[in-house]
Amino acid sequence: VDPDVSERTVMDASEEAACQREALRVVGYGESTLAYMSRVSFLQKLWLLWLTMFQLWRELGVRRLMLVLARCTKMTSKREEADARALADEFGCSLANAKELLGFPYLAAALASVLRSEERTLDILCSLTRHWPASIRDRMGLGPTLFSVVPPCSSPQHRLRVVNMMFESINHADETLRIRAVQDVEDLPQGCAGFNVTKCAYAAAFRQVGMPSLGAAMCYSDELFFPPALAPLGITFHRAGTIAQGRPVCDFRFRVAETATRE
Repeated sequence: VDPDVSERTVMDASEEAACQREALRVVGYGESTLAYMSRVSFLQKLWLLWLTMFQLWRELGVRRLMLVLARCTKMTSKREEADARALADEFGCSLANAKELLGFPYLAAALASVLRSEERTLDILCSLTRHWPASIRDRMGLGPTLFSVVPPCSSPQHRLRVVNMMFESINHADETLRIRAVQDVEDLPQGCAGFNVTKCAYAAAFRQVGMPSLGAAMCYSDELFFPPALAPLGITFHRAGTIAQGRPVCDFRFRVAETATRE
């Protein structure tokens, strides 16, 4: 056996183990943050509801907003139990989690029925999500705060692997987030890591209410969240498309930024 090859193999295994430990530490930090936020989630939901209603009022006016809310309430009372059970059976998540997933799709479907335009509805939904990442996600431990525990002094490649493993660990291990089916991706170029989401409960929820194209609004929030959250680590986020946008998979890709490679 070539001693140089053997030594490189040991070093690679050691680096892989170090990345895995770091990823699990970050996931643990995120889970503890989310556990803390769950104790005040009622206030967070009230705040998010207020932001949503305020933005819809600005877009629609009082009369049409009341009409949207009435239709959303009617749809929820008639369909929620059956729709939630179908989602829970498909993804293995809890019934309560499935019901929570359906809230935004019901609102979107009611909005589309009032506006009679999916394109205009999607514009408004994307406008709503633009107000969420900075004010809501970071408070819930899903913004730059979550990534702040990844050591910036480590190499760009190390940070890249930690971030990718972190998301894979969450998707594979956390029961409360059992809303996606994830597939590892091999043979990516140097300086790139990622995974494919082959099934997504968000997309399925919008499909369940008969508005699959409006699920793209949820995907849009990722475009707002990932770039600023990962930028301090010298990592960029890329995605060609998502299931909700009609693609077969959501291809999450993380790359070392060009400036980071010169460190």
